[in-house]
Amino acid sequence: MNETTPQNQGIGPIVGTLIIVVLLIVTALYIWGEHLNTAAQIQQENTNLATTTIIIYSTSTEPTDIQKDLQANPAPQNPGF
Repeated sequence: MNETTPQNQGIGPIVGTLIIVVLLIVTALYIWGEHLNTAAQIQQENTNLATTTIIIYSTSTEPTDIQKDLQANPAPQNPGF
C-alpha cells in the first residue's frame, strides 16, 4: 500500500521546469535583440549609401551663366558608363 499522492512528490520537477523555461525565454529575447540590431545597422548603411549631394545651379539660360555653373560644379565622372 505504497500510494504516491501529488502532495508527496515535492516541487523539484516544477522548479526545474520553470528554470528551463525562463532560460529559453531569455535566450530567445537575446537572439531576437541581436537580430534587430543587425537589421538596424544594415538599414543605416543602406541609408548612408543612398544619400547623394544635390547641386543647385542658377536658373539663367544665358550661355555665360551656364558656362560659369559648369566651371563651378563640374559633372561627376562615371567610368562605368
